[in-house]
Amino acid sequence: MQEVERSLGINSSCLRFWEKEFSDVLPTVNLDKNGRRRFTARDIENFRQIYILLKKEKYTLAGAKQCLKENRYTQVLKREKDRERIEGHLNELKEFLLSIKGSIENEDSSSST
Repeated sequence: MQEVERSLGINSSCLRFWEKEFSDVLPTVNLDKNGRRRFTARDIENFRQIYILLKKEKYTLAGAKQCLKENRYTQVLKREKDRERIEGHLNELKEFLLSIKGSIENEDSSSST
């Protein structure tokens, strides 16, 4: 459980809440002999999907459940990847424009002296 908490940056109470809320989407949780939760790679992927829908895409619980039931997650994931790509391009553009601004300011200060 700690591995999932760390990878998603959420606490165990949130994971347990999601287990209950998304019980129709998430498979039954496996417990080891000490009663600790053991998640499979598929379980972790399910939690990641829920995380993206709720935290990044700002879906409601009902909306996220519906999206997962209708297998629309791939569309959401594509939007998320597109958004990340666009943010990367915008950050590159911002750095470029800031460098131009710095060059202009340096020219102005050297020409006024």
